[in-house]
Amino acid sequence: MLQLMASLDHILASARHSSGAGGIGAGTQDLAQLVLILADGRFHEKESLHAAVREAAAKRGVCLAFIVLDTPGNSLLDMQSVSFGPGGKPVFTKYLDSFPFPYYIVLKDIAALPATLADLLRQWFELSTA
Repeated sequence: MLQLMASLDHILASARHSSGAGGIGAGTQDLAQLVLILADGRFHEKESLHAAVREAAAKRGVCLAFIVLDTPGNSLLDMQSVSFGPGGKPVFTKYLDSFPFPYYIVLKDIAALPATLADLLRQWFELSTA
């Protein structure tokens, strides 16, 4: 996922540059970029991924949305993370409480994907034109 974020940064910068949105002068325009990522949402590198997502989302006009393809038997909603606090005591937190993407949807039924994408795009257009 970290490699995806690094590649994504390069691709988005290239698109901004080729559209004229990254430069100064005539033809410069605001460019709204929406990135949709579909995956199972299970990450091993959460801390470094938080930083990469924050950096990408901080760029003007960039919106990252993650669609979690969830499975009923092994749902992300039921997962917990464990860390060790003072004295070595385990501290359990819900996995999604520290999810690195600020905008995400947990999709339990793949048949709902078209309607979910349509709703997501509608909301994004409303926000980007406001």
